[in-house]
Amino acid sequence: MDTDKTIKKPIYKKWYLWLIVFIVIAASGLEIDNTTSTDNNVNQPIPTAVEPAESKSNLELLESNVLTNESGTMIVGKIKNNTDKKYNYVQVDISLFDDSGREEGYTSANTDNLESGGTWNFEATVLEYMETYKVKDIIGLN
Repeated sequence: MDTDKTIKKPIYKKWYLWLIVFIVIAASGLEIDNTTSTDNNVNQPIPTAVEPAESKSNLELLESNVLTNESGTMIVGKIKNNTDKKYNYVQVDISLFDDSGREEGYTSANTDNLESGGTWNFEATVLEYMETYKVKDIIGLN
């Protein structure tokens, strides 16, 4: 008499359980600081610089401008780390608008290892037509 019995492995011996546990532990080790800069640069004309923020956030947009030269158009600016910790990764996201105020695209720039109290001079290349821009987010990962 043949008996075809399948023995089930205990849950702790299944590979996908350990994969999920590893992902959860790895993700909990990342600190994300998403500092939104909504008040800093609302649809300003190209030659106008951004006014510095009134209150200091962890990652502060100090200034930004549009630079056009023979290489093309870039949005350049300066971001300051106002914390006592180093950011391993920082990214600035910028929305681009046409003359009617419609969003036409976006650009971004990023850097590694922004030290405590340090500043970063960013350059974000503009590939689409734009009349104005707005710094949407400044994101930092420790």
